[in-house]
Amino acid sequence: MPKPKTHNLKIGRIGGFTPSKIANKRLLKANGNNSAKERLAFDKNNSARFSTGFTLMELTVALGIFAVVMVISAGILLNSLKTARYVANQARAVDNISLAMEQMVREIRTGSGILFSSDGFTKQIEFTNYEGEGVTYSFCGTRMCRNSLPITTENTIITGGFIVTDFGDTKTPRITVAVKATDTKGNVLGSIQTAVSARLIYYKPL
Repeated sequence: MPKPKTHNLKIGRIGGFTPSKIANKRLLKANGNNSAKERLAFDKNNSARFSTGFTLMELTVALGIFAVVMVISAGILLNSLKTARYVANQARAVDNISLAMEQMVREIRTGSGILFSSDGFTKQIEFTNYEGEGVTYSFCGTRMCRNSLPITTENTIITGGFIVTDFGDTKTPRITVAVKATDTKGNVLGSIQTAVSARLIYYKPL
């Protein structure tokens, strides 16, 4: 009697995979799906965070800080401009007074026959310059004048006077000129004082 045919089956292998390999593959697949879901959730959270922008409170605080900084900066800038303008006006006033006084001192030094009031203080002096011309220097209104013609600018207020010290016939008179300059707002721009005497070589008493 013929023997029945037997089939040799390898239990535990399906399509070339062992049960342990199948379990590992399923585990990796599950972990892969979980990782993909986690990455998707992370991307969604980041995109939501960066696409929301600023809140109204954040904008209000930022605008408030910006306004405070701008106000402080504007104040500093205005003060700097005001100081620069004052310094420029002061320099112009001092230069103008210096030029006028240099001209006056030069003529007094080479002049003669100086006329002055008896008390020694006066707003004007008269003398004859080295060319024989009669010259009068005075403080006329808010300006210094030579023969009634202004020699200082109109935007600078000039005040002052002459103090004449008479030494008799032995020496020439000494004239002290004191000048103070202010702007139209009353700010003091500068003060100058100088003393001058006529040279004996030019001086001729009255």
